[in-house]
Amino acid sequence: MNSALKIIFTDDDEDDHFIFKKVLEEIPVHTNLRCLNNGQALMQYLLQHTERLPDVIFLDLNMPRKNGPDCLIEIKGNDKLKHIPVVIYSTAFHKDI
Repeated sequence: MNSALKIIFTDDDEDDHFIFKKVLEEIPVHTNLRCLNNGQALMQYLLQHTERLPDVIFLDLNMPRKNGPDCLIEIKGNDKLKHIPVVIYSTAFHKDI
């Protein structure tokens, strides 16, 4: 049996956490989801759990403490983390974003 797809979802909006969890329940893929509330918590988790890294990270563009682009730079600059695919998204309506 295949192991679960390890996903980290990082967003400061609890409603987005709820929606993402519901979407995962609808797809035929076994997942192991960890939800975090900000980029600072994401980076702390990744650096402290290098033996349990995710298969993919979903990362909100705009968050307090440390935003998505700052996390992406840090992840891709770290040899232990740079192989992890990162999906950055935003619910913002600003055309320049």
